[in-house]
Amino acid sequence: MTRDAGIRDWVVESGHTYRTGGAYYQLSKSEKVQARKQIAVLEKKTDRVYTGPQARALLGLPDVEVRVKPDHNDDFTIFVQSTSVNRKLVPNTRLLLML
Repeated sequence: MTRDAGIRDWVVESGHTYRTGGAYYQLSKSEKVQARKQIAVLEKKTDRVYTGPQARALLGLPDVEVRVKPDHNDDFTIFVQSTSVNRKLVPNTRLLLML
C-alpha cells in the first residue's frame, strides 16, 4: 500500500471481504500489544506464518500486555491483529489477511 488508508477500506478496495479481527498489520513502530490480541509472525527464511500462542512463543513473548518493537527478532516479521476498522495504515505497511 502506498497511501494512508483505514484497514477496512484497504481490504475492500483490494477485492476482499473485511472481517473484524481477520487483518494483521505489520508492526512498524514500538507499541503495546494487549494479551487478547493475536500476533502472527512471518519467518523470513521460509515464508511460513505462525499465529496464536505459537507466534508469541517463537518471539519469547508472555501472554500478557507487552511492548514489542519491529526488530524484536531479526528472523521474523511481526504482524498484529487489528480489531479496529478505522486503524490507519502508514504507506508501505504490509497487511496479512486471514481468509
